[in-house]
Amino acid sequence: MKDLKNKLKRKIERTPIYSILKGIAWIGFHTVFPLKVINKQGLEMPDAPYLIVANHSSVLDSALLGLVCPYELHGLGKKELIRDRFTKWFFEKCLHIIPVARHEFDVKAIRTCIARLKEKRVLCIFPEGTRKLETLMERVEKGAALLARSEEHTS
Repeated sequence: MKDLKNKLKRKIERTPIYSILKGIAWIGFHTVFPLKVINKQGLEMPDAPYLIVANHSSVLDSALLGLVCPYELHGLGKKELIRDRFTKWFFEKCLHIIPVARHEFDVKAIRTCIARLKEKRVLCIFPEGTRKLETLMERVEKGAALLARSEEHTS
């Protein structure tokens, strides 16, 4: 276990704003919504890149995953979030969001995701393309399936 922690310490990179936001989220979630993580060791794999695939049932899902994962997460976000230069900077540079045209086959977003995986980043996707209240996954977007099956990032 100690060996695993040493590998993690060596590989985890942090950007200042992401770290500050993660700290604020930690305080908020631990005071308002006490959090219990089961099987956290599944998120502590020392050999990034890897892909986290999750259901998206709440606007808080991304923040919660970012909070419990020791790595900085990179993920897809609807392109409608990017409204001006500030939101572009904030979402893309601070939160590592890759803008995607939802419900379309967005080649640029797929290429960016593969590039992030080649950079040994942790990529989080919500493959249904939107929030769903149901606990079972519904129709998966084509790009998400392609990313999950892609072996390009392992070479």
